[in-house]
Order: sequence, then C-alpha cells, then structure tokens
Amino acid sequence: MLRFGDLTIAVSDQVAWADAASANADINIVTPSVFDNPGGLCTLLDVLDSNGIYLDPVFGIAIGMPNVMQKASSFLGSRRLKPSGNAPLQWIRSSPAVVSGGAVPWYLKRLGGWPARTGQRATVAVIDSGANFLHTALVNAGKKARFESLVNPGGPPDDFNGHGTCCVGLIAASDECGPRIGVAPDCNLVVGQVVPGAEDGAVATAQLLLLACWAVHACGAKIISFSLGATRCEIESSGGDIDALSKVAWRLRNDNKALLFCAAGNHPFNAVLYPAACSGVIPVSGYVESESGVEIPNHRLSGLTHAARADSDLLLGPSRFLTTTVITEPGNRCRTEDFGDSSGACSFVAGVAALYLDKYHRYSLNEIISKMRAEARQLESPYDPLLTWPAVSFPRELTPATIPI
Repeated sequence: MLRFGDLTIAVSDQVAWADAASANADINIVTPSVFDNPGGLCTLLDVLDSNGIYLDPVFGIAIGMPNVMQKASSFLGSRRLKPSGNAPLQWIRSSPAVVSGGAVPWYLKRLGGWPARTGQRATVAVIDSGANFLHTALVNAGKKARFESLVNPGGPPDDFNGHGTCCVGLIAASDECGPRIGVAPDCNLVVGQVVPGAEDGAVATAQLLLLACWAVHACGAKIISFSLGATRCEIESSGGDIDALSKVAWRLRNDNKALLFCAAGNHPFNAVLYPAACSGVIPVSGYVESESGVEIPNHRLSGLTHAARADSDLLLGPSRFLTTTVITEPGNRCRTEDFGDSSGACSFVAGVAALYLDKYHRYSLNEIISKMRAEARQLESPYDPLLTWPAVSFPRELTPATIPI
C-alpha cells in the first residue's frame, strides 16, 4: 500500500524530461497522459507504489519514492529534491454551528443579493475531506461531478468529517432546499479527497499536488479550493520545503492553467498557514458584520495584523453565519448549518472566482484575479487605519459593449 509520507517531490524547470528519461528504461515513468483514461489516478498511485515516477511538465514537478528519485536525478536536473516532510497538518475548522436568525444572510445584503451568474462555464476543484452528495441541495451537483479519493481510489469521496461537505455546499449547492446557498451552483464541480489522520495529513503537499494534477489534467479545473494548513515552523522542523508549492502555484497561474485558493488560518496573531502563505497562492481570510452593521475584517483569523500579514494577493470573504450543507441522515436531507472562519471565506471566494471566470471567460487567470481585486471593497482595520484589505464582490453587470465576450 502506498505510503504518502514516503513520497518525495522534485521541482525542475526542465521540460524535456520524457526524452531524457527514455534512456532510463528501468524506471517506470508516467506523465499526465495517464489521466486520459478512466482510473488514471489509480494507475498513477500503482506506479508510485511500484517504485515508478510521475513527471508533470505542466506543474513542473516529479513525484516518486526517495530511492527512485535519487536514481533519476540525472535527468531531473541538479535541483535539490524536495522532501514532502511529516509536519502535522491542521484542519482549518470552523466555529460550532449557530443560528443566524435572518431570512436574508447579512453577506447577501452587503453584496446586493445573488447575481444572475451561476458559474456554468467554470470548473472548480475542492480538495478536502470529501463530500456528501446525498444532501438534496448537492444531488444535482453530484450527478455531474467528477471525483477521486486517495482514501478509496476509484470510489466515491464519502466525507469523513463533514468539512468538505460544508466547503462544497458554499460553492455548488442548489436551491432544491429553499433559497440559493451556493455561490456558483452550476459550476462543473470536481472533488478530490485527501487521506485523514495525522500521519498521512502530514504530507498534504504531496496529496494536494497529486489531486491537483488529476483535477487539472483529467477534469480541466481552473479554480482549486483548499483548506488545510501547517505553520512554517512545523514544516521546516520536519525537513519539509515550501518552495515546491510556490513554484507550482506560479507556474499554473502564469501559464493560465489554474488558480489555487487557500484558507489563511484561524489564528489572529500567528503567521498565515502554508500553503496559503506560499507565493503564487491566493490566500483568503475573512470579514464579518459588526454590531453597528458595518463590515470589518475578522481579526479572529490569520493575515490581518502587522505581525501576521499575508502577501499582496490576500482576499477577504464573508467568514461568519454562512449557510451551507452538512452530512445528512435519512429523513433530513435538507439539513443546513452556519459555517465560517477562513475555510468558509476561502470556499466563498473560490465560488466568486468561478462567477468571474464564467462572465469573463476570455480573460487570463491573472486578469481574473486583478479584476476581482479592482472590484473589491477596501475594508479598513478598526485597530489600524493604515491596514486595508479587499473584500470580494460579485462581478459587476457591465454593458456588453464594455467587455469582451
């Protein structure tokens, strides 16, 4: 059985790996073409388990077991191999469910109500704990969703703790249970399930990259939402290296392949968690409604103080009282709860990115991010007027003559 904790990741700028590897016939090598057939991820995992290597020139990475990667170093280039590390990874959990009490959620009042756009021309991947497609509001999304699981390769991604179902619901839930609760209910949904448990969760860099490779190559995902994180100290003390994901994120973004949105974390005076803190990734923190009805940054979350700021790509999404789907039981298939914190904000912002991609489908991904930031509302910190952050809005409805369509 493949142990994800043993996998090593190498980053290289070389693009002629396959040609160089042809002289290494004793090494079983697979490329993104493995995803051209059903069960491609299963095949890939089998190859890795039998001491093979996965080469992906689009992501600019190679993944394999340490001994095989060392053997292949001659054609991987001289860059130092990047160990996946064994830092304990944290689920960025939300606050306990509460009842918001309002008929119209506060964040919809702030944004002017749901837009007509529903994300139908966007493909969004949620890499998380799985999804419960038995929920009535997720049945339609589940019928057309693409999914894979590292827990049960080839099988359904049955949610093992409910976190993924909450994130998926914010993005893709329909109005089958009442008012619309999903930001982009008609998006093409992709769900990748990571492996639970501290040991396997320690290598979410490797798991994220494996599932992201599948989501991009096999499903055409342009937006990836991910809500796991670890501190820099936890990663570096275990020998891990954060450079690999930064290089991958920039490569995907600049080559117009995919945008990676990651939750910044729920620790107000600690640094932003990784991978959200990686350059090239879009970190997401949150805003809330104050008692006076004014939207302010949620200082319970990471990235909103001088001591723990994220880079300039930080975006804010609503992070309290977000109505979403949960794991259901027979007789109660429409159950919803309030969700939030940086996981809720990240899912919401990823859904908004899908709306922008739907509306401005000829824009590059960097142009999508620039437009989201340009149309965002700048929120000032109530504690430091010198600190402001962009809170995302839905796409503005411009006249057809002003936009390329």
